[in-house]
Amino acid sequence: MAGEGNVRLETFSEQDVDRDALHTALDQPQVKVYSGVKFRQGDPWQWLYLYLACVLPNGLSRMPGSRPGFTPHFGWGSMAALDGDTLAYLTVREGEDEQGRFWEIGVIGHGPHATELADQVSTEIGEWDRGWSNNAPEPSFRMAVGEARDQLAAADSRFVIDKTYSRLVVDWPRTS
Repeated sequence: MAGEGNVRLETFSEQDVDRDALHTALDQPQVKVYSGVKFRQGDPWQWLYLYLACVLPNGLSRMPGSRPGFTPHFGWGSMAALDGDTLAYLTVREGEDEQGRFWEIGVIGHGPHATELADQVSTEIGEWDRGWSNNAPEPSFRMAVGEARDQLAAADSRFVIDKTYSRLVVDWPRTS
């Protein structure tokens, strides 16, 4: 991405990406939204990432790097959602409550639709926490290629990832 620092956005060929617009997205004003969802020491992040990759219309991308004003949720960088000329990445803020230290998940949006995208990602984080969270049983995976891909279905259509020549189904029971 343009500007000071070395932030880059890693995308997939299946994603709809406006490279020219996103090149300067981090130079646009930011919108910050916190989800109310807390992670504690040792909680895994991969299940949240998987959920967001399944439910967000354009999936999820890695956004490693650093630069002034970029406050990712990990030292290496963050995960980001894309929507045309707008991006939103995960951030955290630290706190403490009766159970001890926690990190609350937030979303920082940049671009013309920053508020809408940050709200959408934050809403999905809340949905994940209510229905799956880190307390749910781990998901299982089924994959089919070629003609067999059209015969593979899932109970929850949000957990189907279609590629050109394959389909991945994530079977993930809810906690509630």
